[in-house]
Parts: sequence; C-alpha cells; structure tokens
Amino acid sequence: MFRQGTGEIDVVLCDLSMPKMNGVDAMKNMRSIRPDIPVILTSGHIESHALAGAQEHPPAGFLHKPYRRSELKAALEQALRSGPSA
Repeated sequence: MFRQGTGEIDVVLCDLSMPKMNGVDAMKNMRSIRPDIPVILTSGHIESHALAGAQEHPPAGFLHKPYRRSELKAALEQALRSGPSA
C-alpha cells in the first residue's frame, strides 16, 4: 500500500507489533522507498526496548500506548515539522 500511495502519504503511524513484519522493519522498508517519510512508532512496551534495532535510523517519534489524542496530535505535528527522525 505504501509503495502505491507514497506520493499521497505525509506521515506514517505504525505499531511495532504486527503480523509478518515488525514496525522497525516496516519503517526501514518504507524509508528505502522514500527516505524523507516521517514515521511514528507506537507500542505498549518500554521505548528503549521497543526501539531496539532502530538506533541507526530512529523514527520521527514514539508513542507509548495507551496515548491521549493530544499526544498523538503533538507527535504528528512534530513529525511533519522535523522530517524522518526527530
């Protein structure tokens, strides 16, 4: 889906736990297609554990679940201002 609509996507919100591919790998794949895409990762796990493997190219943001609408709004605004890794 990302490959087909890449020009229409401004930011990606991606969970770390998904079937077939985790969020860090999904982020890396999306950035191989479009390096400038800001990606916000979300998880119920502790951020340092959740982002293991993403140190070289960190996400634009991280939201710990559960998060509030205001936190999502702030993360999206920051990601859109800052680009791929904030």
